[in-house]
Amino acid sequence: MQKKIIVLAIAGAIAGLAAGSAVADVSAPSVSFYGLLDYGYLSRGGDTVKGTATNSLASGASQNSFNSGISAGSRLGVKGGKTLDNGAKFLYEVEYGITIDNNGKGSNSNTSSSATSNAASTFWNRHSYIGFTGDWGTAVGGRLEGARYSFSNKYDPFGGGTVGNFGSLIGNQARADNAIAYITPTYAGGFNALLAYTTNLTGNENKYNNGDARLYVIAPQYNNGPLSVTYDYEDATVHGLNVGGQNGGDIKINVLAGSYDLTAAKLFAYWESVKGSDALQVLNLDQKAYLIGATAPVGEGIVLKFSYVTLKDNYADSNGQDGDCKKTSLGMDYKLDKNFNVYADFATISNGTNASCSITTSSSNYSGSASATAGIVNAGVDSTVPGNITGFGTHAIDVGVKYTF
Repeated sequence: MQKKIIVLAIAGAIAGLAAGSAVADVSAPSVSFYGLLDYGYLSRGGDTVKGTATNSLASGASQNSFNSGISAGSRLGVKGGKTLDNGAKFLYEVEYGITIDNNGKGSNSNTSSSATSNAASTFWNRHSYIGFTGDWGTAVGGRLEGARYSFSNKYDPFGGGTVGNFGSLIGNQARADNAIAYITPTYAGGFNALLAYTTNLTGNENKYNNGDARLYVIAPQYNNGPLSVTYDYEDATVHGLNVGGQNGGDIKINVLAGSYDLTAAKLFAYWESVKGSDALQVLNLDQKAYLIGATAPVGEGIVLKFSYVTLKDNYADSNGQDGDCKKTSLGMDYKLDKNFNVYADFATISNGTNASCSITTSSSNYSGSASATAGIVNAGVDSTVPGNITGFGTHAIDVGVKYTF
């Protein structure tokens, strides 16, 4: 199966600007530098897979490490803009990923990449865009934040980071290459919408566009006071009559999510459906995910976090395999000031007989169940292959610090 189909099978993308990412203030010519440094301790262990699956860890095996980017990826960036002579407002932002635990030397655990290539991909893996904004809305183009990635982080009490994150179970495309996005103005006290498109989700467009992974997104939202609701529809197809000797495929994603701030606690809920198919019926994907969670301030600067997630592999279940998994997460943030945060988290996963969900700290890394989903395994995303399933174990703790500037 063509590699880009594999990416789409665990993906959904484009333009998280509408999900709450900051857009540069362009009321006057400006350039600002910013960054985030995150460092902490991570301990993971436990059998990943039950039953007949093949990538089970030895009973009691564990991994202990110091890591960069446990709660959020360490980064450096520059953003700015200006009002042009004709009144239009121009904006831009460029961001680079860094690893402060090994100074960009890469990693030799849970990946088949070399240290050099891993370091390079880390540096270039974040977003960059240019665009314009005004009373008519905002339009940007470049390498943009994924919509599903951004929404799953927005409605995750753990914000897409730490061992408690939700996004790694569902498989997110964190950023979309060759993308454009338009965000409407806000109407009727809180309604707006995101429209986005990419000519090829990952990498440069191919010759004759044969095999390009094209994605359309429409995401209406309502954000007003304590209430936030988002619906996200994404349709991804591989362009061309024949891709790598096989016909292209199609992925459809539906997301409905919301949050409500009660002051004493903020409640979160997230539901999604991901279905995929292709002419040769190699890609058989039917996955649903559910999240409920909450955050609660308790005392000066302290916030408690909780989430419960169910991932259902309906394709595996319909074939008599139990490919479902459940994840429970608890955490605490202690904000010493507006820029400095200390965090600690715990997560545990319960896998079905043929499921292989595991722990990873990034919602852009896939750690969900693959061994029970024949379509994904046949397509090459096999949990026995290093670098495809990046997680480890079924229970974990972390503790760390995050500083923003």
